[in-house]
Amino acid sequence: PDMHRASDRFGTYRPQAGRRLLILSTGIARGTLGSSSSCVEHNQASEFPPGFPMASPACPGIESGPVVDSIALTLTLDVPTNAIGVRFASNFMTREYPDFLCSPFNDVYAVLMTEPATGALRNIVFDSEGNPLTVNNALLRTCVSGGPLTCALGAAPLAGAVDSSCNPGSEGTVGGGTDCVQTTAPVVPGSRITMSFMIWDSGDGVLDSVALVDGFAWVLAPFEQRAR
Repeated sequence: PDMHRASDRFGTYRPQAGRRLLILSTGIARGTLGSSSSCVEHNQASEFPPGFPMASPACPGIESGPVVDSIALTLTLDVPTNAIGVRFASNFMTREYPDFLCSPFNDVYAVLMTEPATGALRNIVFDSEGNPLTVNNALLRTCVSGGPLTCALGAAPLAGAVDSSCNPGSEGTVGGGTDCVQTTAPVVPGSRITMSFMIWDSGDGVLDSVALVDGFAWVLAPFEQRAR
């Protein structure tokens, strides 16, 4: 129960829509400033979800380590008859950056949704090159300097969000994050779908990661299309 929470904030991050956001953490999910994802090793192993382990094009030949400390929210949803898609915002933050780029110790955030054509579950959150949301993806834009990324958004969005207490000698903000990532996926009007929002440690549970989810909404068909 300490790995998930609904909160009105996470560090400096506030909900993009609505009053609360979902926090999923491989450590402890807290919503108060300065005491968020913590270095807690639950060390609970589980199986890979469908479609994983998934290779990262950015790291050819590197295989993800076993699933440890996983947490997931699975929803079964009846799609409105006038909806053609679903959208939501995510923010993935991890203390794996920059030390564990292209390594088996690379935490994963994924959202599995029912594929409209086949009914199979597939991951719908990835970057433009097909990399899943780990430390190895092009969407990681907020981070501390010194790593290989440009850190276009700087480290400010991580303030109070990624705990440095498990990194002896580190000062202030550590780690990296994506900031707000918008995802839109098609659905079949009137169908029933499954969505699983999940995050897990890879290889071990030493350094933790967190996923924030908010702004969930249906994408409605244009009025002209509905009128037909």
